[in-house]
Amino acid sequence: MEQMSLTDLNIPAHELQQTVARAFDAIADEFDEQRENELTLHLRRRVYGIVDSLGLHQPRILDINCGTGIDALHFAGEGAQVTGVDISPQMIERARMKFAQTNLQHICFHVGSFEELSHLDLGKFDLVFSNFGGLNCTTNLQRVARHISKCLKPGGFLVAVVMPPFSLWEFASFAARGRWKSAIRRWNRSADATGFHGKTFQTYYHSPRTFRKAFSPYFRLLRLEGLGILSPSPQSTNFAKRTRWLTRALFRIEPIVARWPLLRSIGDHYTIVLQRLES
Repeated sequence: MEQMSLTDLNIPAHELQQTVARAFDAIADEFDEQRENELTLHLRRRVYGIVDSLGLHQPRILDINCGTGIDALHFAGEGAQVTGVDISPQMIERARMKFAQTNLQHICFHVGSFEELSHLDLGKFDLVFSNFGGLNCTTNLQRVARHISKCLKPGGFLVAVVMPPFSLWEFASFAARGRWKSAIRRWNRSADATGFHGKTFQTYYHSPRTFRKAFSPYFRLLRLEGLGILSPSPQSTNFAKRTRWLTRALFRIEPIVARWPLLRSIGDHYTIVLQRLES
C-alpha cells in the first residue's frame, strides 16, 4: 500500500499550532532545568560548529523555534543580531527574562509560528536556524519552505536539526528493554509527543529526502549529517552516567561517520544545511 504523505493528513495548521503552544507553555518554567543536560550541550556544540563553518560575520539570525532562548542567546554572545520566534508565549516570556539578565544587545523575541513567518514582517536574514526537531511539529514543509525563503537574503542559509523516521539509537535502546511498540514508533511517520504534563501533540518525522524535496524550489543542499547516530540521545542520561568512558568514546567516533550516506539519516536527528537560491 502506498504510504500517505504527511501533507495529505489535512490537519488545520492553526489547530496544530495551538496544541503545540499549549504543550510547551506547560513546561516553560522548568524547560532548562529538566531538558538541558550534558548530552544536549554536546549536541548543541556540534550544531554550533556547523553554523560557524559557514563563515558568517556578525550575521542577522532568525531562530524560528527558539524556546527559552538557549541558542539565540548563544549566537548573540558571538556577535550576531538575533531574532527569536516561538509559538509558545510562555517560552518567549522565559527567553525575555533570561535576556534581561545579560549584557547582550541586538536580540529580540516574538511570539509566532514558523508557518507564518513572512506575515511577521521581520526583515531579511543571513541565516534561519531551527534546532532539535522544531520542524517536526508541522505536516506542511512546503508551506514552511515558502515562508523561510521569503525571510532569507539570496544566498542566505537554513540550518535545521530534524528528527528522521528511524533512529538507530532509539530503536536499539527500546528494543533492548523489550519495548517494541516504542522502538518502532517513528515508522508510522508520526507519534504523540509526551512529557508535557498531560498535554500532547503529534510529532511528524521527516526523512532527509522528504525535507530536501519540500525545500528544493528555493534552496540547494550544502551539507547533511547525522546527529546522535552512535552517541546517546538527550533522553539517555542514565546510560551516559553509567558508562561515561563509552559515551566519551562514542562522542569522538560519531563525527567521523556522521556524513556517511548510510548512517547520516538514522541518527536521533540529522542536521541539514541549505542555501537560498539567488533567484
